[in-house]
Amino acid sequence: MQTLAGRPTAQHPELRSRSARGGVALGLAGLALLLSGAPAGAQVVERVVDGDTIIVAGVGRVRLIGVDTPETVDPRRPVQFFGREASAFAKRLLEGKRVRLEFDQQRTDRYGRTLAYVWLPDGPMANAEIIRLGFGHAYTRFPFRYLEEFRKLEREARLAGHGLWGADDSAPAADADASADRAAAWDDNRNGRVSCAEARRHGIAPVRREHPAYAFMTDPDGDGVVCEAGAAANPAARGDAASRWDDNGNGRVSCAEARRHGIAPVRRGHPAYEFMTDRDGDGVVCEAAGRHRDPAAASR
Repeated sequence: MQTLAGRPTAQHPELRSRSARGGVALGLAGLALLLSGAPAGAQVVERVVDGDTIIVAGVGRVRLIGVDTPETVDPRRPVQFFGREASAFAKRLLEGKRVRLEFDQQRTDRYGRTLAYVWLPDGPMANAEIIRLGFGHAYTRFPFRYLEEFRKLEREARLAGHGLWGADDSAPAADADASADRAAAWDDNRNGRVSCAEARRHGIAPVRREHPAYAFMTDPDGDGVVCEAGAAANPAARGDAASRWDDNGNGRVSCAEARRHGIAPVRRGHPAYEFMTDRDGDGVVCEAAGRHRDPAAASR
């Protein structure tokens, strides 16, 4: 069976016929031998653009399927938290290496980039390694072959505090007691999980991917938001969560209020963001307001 990042997963298409004929299950070493022994399918990574995009000789720009890393090269946005670390890791992992590309049903994205799983010479898949070590999260907006495996890798990275989730990438995996401690702020019944009822009770619903409670919840539709309906059903809880910035008590945070409290521009991941309207959908609200913010507000 093939491995993504030291873990068994669905069998690779190239191995199915061999397994069917001889009942042979290849491990990591067998897969690495197969990949390194197929020079016609191996190509060199000429450059790493950022944590999830590379340039491959003979192919061009390649976007890694199913992984999203913090932004570093978009001229419209500032460098995001942990973006430089993610890019540096991708360079160490991939730049100058001979890799093999595996494709899914969709071969290119709307920007013309090739979509691929990138397999390293020694066997592991780069997409999975980036998620496993906390340098990016699983991008689950669209279905893809290894979606469930990537979700599992992200959850494990969150629980262990790897990379951008709060600890260095060599941190040991968290045990059940440690996980329960991390969830304790919202886990009223102390079962190591956070339910939507608990999220509403603590005024944090809807819970987005960036919120620390998300790691202890189940996101059935994989859209990066949990308890969407719960938040709408409990406006009082939403109001409580917004109260530190919501001066007029309407359950929303305006740009004027954001400036007054010195938090503009407000980026996705900030707790005030969910109570604001991001009209251009770029993950930043009140950009212009932030540029003209008065020094006295910023110092508070």
